[in-house]
Amino acid sequence: MKTPDTLAERVLATRSIPAYMHNLPHALQVWDYVHRSLLVQSGCVLLLEPERAAERFVFDHDPVRLVDDMCEHNKLDETAIWQCQRTPTQRMWFEHTDYAGSMGLMVEIFPTNMAIVLVFESGTYTPMPACAFHTPRLPWHSGMRMTDVWTYDGKNSQSLTNLAAYYTASCLFLLNVPRLCEVRQSRSPHIVARGGDRTRTYPPVEYKRVTLTIGHGSPKYEGPQHSNITPGRRHRYHHVIGHFRTYTKRQKSPKVIWISEQWRGDAKLGILLHETHLKPPTEPKP
Repeated sequence: MKTPDTLAERVLATRSIPAYMHNLPHALQVWDYVHRSLLVQSGCVLLLEPERAAERFVFDHDPVRLVDDMCEHNKLDETAIWQCQRTPTQRMWFEHTDYAGSMGLMVEIFPTNMAIVLVFESGTYTPMPACAFHTPRLPWHSGMRMTDVWTYDGKNSQSLTNLAAYYTASCLFLLNVPRLCEVRQSRSPHIVARGGDRTRTYPPVEYKRVTLTIGHGSPKYEGPQHSNITPGRRHRYHHVIGHFRTYTKRQKSPKVIWISEQWRGDAKLGILLHETHLKPPTEPKP
């Protein structure tokens, strides 16, 4: 059996939570909500609504620490973190792992508010929910109210909810950096070059890993559109998250536009979902 290598996979492998949790019935509802949002596995033939699956984002570094470092070195105004944000999709899962353990966050956007669930995992404990609450939709402000607050111990609600809010803001800000470099890496051992065998059969549902490097431009938007795609080729049903796109050619100054999220492709060919890994900005080579 494959060893889970992300917190999302370890959450799915965890079937129970500690019985000492505050308001255990509500804790179980929170855990079930996270499970249902993540429970989409390769080969699953019962996935009738792929649009309900959470888009997964895995950070190589702690996003809060990365943003704090940028503010400390005067590369970023903290006000921008809270005000200059877009949500790439309706339901998102953010996570990172470092020496202290792992942290994950489920965010879902509703017409009037947002639902946020914070998940912890340390070296001695399996994944467990830490807090859950509703908060107004973006942009946030310093006096925003949080409702329906639940914490695992019934205490420290202020520190946990503040951490969850700042973690959410940091993740969204880093995703909103207009110039991202996208490199696709298939998690399947069978990789077919574009324009190759068009008769290949795919599993009903497949996850592919996408790597984004924060702060790097992508040249693919500058060239002829779809110049390397075989005419008439159909693609599997897949999700395009909302993102910024930067145009520089034939522009007096860079033009940045927002591309709204969308689902496209042919579901009869299979469903393709993504697990996005984000690398921190890299220093330019001398």
